Amino acid sequence: RALHVLAAMNTALVFIKPHAVNDKVVALAKDFLGAAGCAVVGEGVLTAEAIGAKGIIDDHYAALAANAVKLKPSELLVGDKNKAAFKEAFGADWDGAAADGATVLNLADFRAKYPAMSVLEIEKRWRAGKTVKLAPGTYVSLLEEEKVMVINGFYGSMREKFVAPGVSVAWMVAEFDEASVPWSKSRTEII
Repeated sequence: RALHVLAAMNTALVFIKPHAVNDKVVALAKDFLGAAGCAVVGEGVLTAEAIGAKGIIDDHYAALAANAVKLKPSELLVGDKNKAAFKEAFGADWDGAAADGATVLNLADFRAKYPAMSVLEIEKRWRAGKTVKLAPGTYVSLLEEEKVMVINGFYGSMREKFVAPGVSVAWMVAEFDEASVPWSKSRTEII
């Protein structure tokens, strides 16, 4: 009686961001995955409308999205070291600034207060300000003119790249044998 051992198979979802989706890039990605020992076992396209309606981008970038649009600054978990970095950068106590409802805003509240400002303008001005990392997926920067600090002010324009009318994301499901393509190799050398 022969003993058959099944190889441990890994599966990865690979996607091509909207700015790069075209037939040549999709073919290049499939060829590259195949040459690296990964079999493409499924593929498709998600439209911007589906991505937006199903909240896919917000799920994928969960911490960034939650901190930008769902959680109020006072609800964020900020450690003592990062509170000290905030105080050093901005001269204010994190707990007080986060709780007052005016000094630090999440992106959603900032957009509600300044509805005429585009997400691209917000990101441009957010990136120009002093930035402090408060926690994984949580960054705050000062918008000088408004004298308001904004949590994850870049997220709106990042999200827009995935949900703008006419864009799409190409996706592939790649399968590979753990013995010949270990997960660590797939992450560091292939993807």
